[in-house]
Order: sequence, then structure tokens, then C-alpha cells
Amino acid sequence: MNTKKLKSIFAKLEGMKSDLEDVRDKAQETYDNRSSKWQDSDKGQAEFDRLSHLDSAVSDLENVMEDIDNASVEDE
Repeated sequence: MNTKKLKSIFAKLEGMKSDLEDVRDKAQETYDNRSSKWQDSDKGQAEFDRLSHLDSAVSDLENVMEDIDNASVEDE
């Protein structure tokens, strides 16, 4: 297995994860600063759902990164 290539892919995923976390955190901050009335509205619920999807995406990337890291360790 090409460990060098896996490390390169891992680094790219780290960057993507960081970018995604930045987007999620900014969106979460905006959501949190909205009124409870807005948060309870259809728009607020839609934003909450989008935030949940972003959380899932970050978690999925973490799982992929863990799998790649484990594959790299097994190859050494």
C-alpha cells in the first residue's frame, strides 16, 4: 500500500474537515444569536436541520480519516 499517498489524502481531508467545521461553527453562531421565535419558525427549523447535516458530515469525515489512519498504521 502506498503510505505516502494515504498521508497526502489524510492531509487533504484534514483541510476539508477544518473548512467544514468553520462553516458549521459560523452557521451555529448565527443560529444561536437568533431569537427563540425565529429558531422555532420554519426557517429556523430548516437551519437547524442544515446544522445537523453539517455535524454529520464532520463526523463522517472523522470516521474516514480514522480508517485511513488505521490503514496507514497497518501498512508500516
